[in-house]
Amino acid sequence: MKTCIAALVLAMFTSTCNKPPTGASDMSSVGDGAVALRRCDRTDPSCPEGEVCALSEGGFNDHEPTCLQRCQTTRDCPSGMRCAVLYSEFIDPVCVSDSVPARRSDAPYDPQWHCDFPPSYCKDASTEARPFSEPLNRTCGHELIFCVNGCQTVDEGGIRVGRCNPSG
Repeated sequence: MKTCIAALVLAMFTSTCNKPPTGASDMSSVGDGAVALRRCDRTDPSCPEGEVCALSEGGFNDHEPTCLQRCQTTRDCPSGMRCAVLYSEFIDPVCVSDSVPARRSDAPYDPQWHCDFPPSYCKDASTEARPFSEPLNRTCGHELIFCVNGCQTVDEGGIRVGRCNPSG
């Protein structure tokens, strides 16, 4: 019994020492400023209010688990970031960039990395959902773009796609 307890305590201590503490913040440069990031994980997915834990468990994205700001469209995000529905993450739309969240340290950079996805579509009457792949941090999904003049479905070479209406 004493051996089991000692092994359990040792395992808990070792796993805690080998990962960054939950709630630790990093500063990543995005656009004109820095964005404070908080790490999260499966055992403690809690994030500050207005953020959600992006765990990168869906098989498409390959980034560090991070608390990310919720958004409705890109205009809700800090400069240099996009509002995105990340593939297979099963979370609300979040603000991302080419460096937020960070690529996992064990995922090598590959400029050819990409996701295959359906074309743009109108999420609603004023939002275009435009596909993207970002090889720098291995995130992909649909960016949510606010359409000042509304979103319409058009035919492009026999494929129905969503596009923001041009101004005028």
